[in-house]
Amino acid sequence: MKRRPRLSTAAALATAAALLLVSCGGGGPRRVTPDAALDAQCDSVPSGAERVVVEAIDGVRLGAAVIGSPSADVVVVVVHGGTQTLCDWLEEAARLAKTHGVRVIVPDRRGFGSSEGRAEAHLYPSDTVDAAFLMSHKWAVTTRYRSGRDKPAFVMLGASYGAPIALMAAMPESLQERLGPTDALMPLRMPPSCAAVVISPALSIEEPAGRLRPVNMSSFAPSLWIAAEEGSPAIAANARTLATRMPAKEKPHLLLVPGTLHGSGLLNDDARVRELVDRAVTSCAPKHRGDTLRGSQES
Repeated sequence: MKRRPRLSTAAALATAAALLLVSCGGGGPRRVTPDAALDAQCDSVPSGAERVVVEAIDGVRLGAAVIGSPSADVVVVVVHGGTQTLCDWLEEAARLAKTHGVRVIVPDRRGFGSSEGRAEAHLYPSDTVDAAFLMSHKWAVTTRYRSGRDKPAFVMLGASYGAPIALMAAMPESLQERLGPTDALMPLRMPPSCAAVVISPALSIEEPAGRLRPVNMSSFAPSLWIAAEEGSPAIAANARTLATRMPAKEKPHLLLVPGTLHGSGLLNDDARVRELVDRAVTSCAPKHRGDTLRGSQES
């Protein structure tokens, strides 16, 4: 059996503090079936948002929302915060789709909102990869033979408790765990993660029996973009740790902002954080489309 690395007492305390500082949705999450209409779950649904159902590796159905063109060259997979559902991210998903011409999928974590199953944290990274696979398949059906490319580029975006899940989903070992080391279809099915964006990051997820699974700091990460609030010392420390210890294709982009706003609240309230997310998304666009994506809303 593969042994998990152990956290030091200081790291465990920092992680516990991070997990407590989750972004809260208003009024409590509403439970519906995975295929229920979005307006049956969410009070406000942006124009163009659609319901999709992701089938996880164990057959559990995960409710999700998707917005943006099915032929977009970049797909953003959002992992929401600890007490949230997809409803809390629909407006940001719509903004990204409109501003950058990307496609955005926001799944509910299993056991929350519109997703079936129990809250089994050790399966969250695999579920996130499954959401990316669904988008990769739908993209291939509509775009592959017309574009001459095999897959879209993926951006994994996570906030608060969703941050380590997004990071794990973006790393090669998560795909190995999801598909298995001998899966012959891996080169065809594996979505290439171009960037990981984390806001107010925690550094671990909880596994069965209360064990903590930390982000593997020795694993190769894609382009890494980090934003955090300086007014929460544990969260700021987590952000600095990721920026200094996580190997990446390029130097990680770190933004620390004053105050204590957390997760999606920090993103919604601070233009600098939105700009960081925008830069990460734009960096994954094909070079021949970069200027078009950046200026699509200026005309």
